[in-house]
Amino acid sequence: MTTLQGVDVDDHISSIEAEVQRERSHRKVHVGAYLSTVLILLALVVSAVVTGAPSLVPLSTYGSCVLVAAVIAHTGYLLAQRDKLVVLRSKLSRLRDKRRDLLNGEVRLRTAAYTRYRDGIPDMVEAYRLRAGVLRRLHNTLQAVVIAGSVAAATLTAAMIAADWARWVAVVLMAAVAVCAGLSGSFRFRERGLHLQHTANQIERELRAAELRICDYQAKTDEAVLLALAVNVEHIRDEHRQREQQLDQPAELRYLPLDDRG
Repeated sequence: MTTLQGVDVDDHISSIEAEVQRERSHRKVHVGAYLSTVLILLALVVSAVVTGAPSLVPLSTYGSCVLVAAVIAHTGYLLAQRDKLVVLRSKLSRLRDKRRDLLNGEVRLRTAAYTRYRDGIPDMVEAYRLRAGVLRRLHNTLQAVVIAGSVAAATLTAAMIAADWARWVAVVLMAAVAVCAGLSGSFRFRERGLHLQHTANQIERELRAAELRICDYQAKTDEAVLLALAVNVEHIRDEHRQREQQLDQPAELRYLPLDDRG
């Protein structure tokens, strides 16, 4: 019976690992298509400004609209894929825990729970860093659009202010800049990514200290080390949740002590 269960768990693990790889491949294709769209649009705008060719006017106008749509679609895709990958990683971690329990046999429930928690910490750290990487790339993408769109719009306005098409392209570019700046300022992707990376580093430091039996883990039994590690990691995660809640607070309450926020 245990052998059959182990085979089923292995099949589940292989299936989820394959799905994670597919999601990563889709993300690379999506990011490549998005960057290609931005580069093509910038090339069209620069060519239209330098050469003044009328044939490039419709392409530049339509390309500006495509840029706005691409920014919105790319933002939604990254957020949706981040959540999906986190769920898949969580399922994979639970299945690996189940397989480990089947291989190790029956052990004391309390120690087994602490052991599973410790063994799941690397996956936890990876999930935090995965989300931090997504938010960092999202922030960089929005900032790149803001910078490139501002430069392109200013160039069009200064070089071809008398042309109607140039003004429309500049309007579309400035709209894209406004949308990206608003998204970046409202959702604070950079700050959230930094908090996630900081939390991942703290958790990894606690795990390393527990493995080396240093700092808070000196002269303790194995079970006491596992218990202290779980307590410290949960404390770090709780601090991270408080920082996330602080980012959602209004600006006038963001830097007040937690007890004064009501």
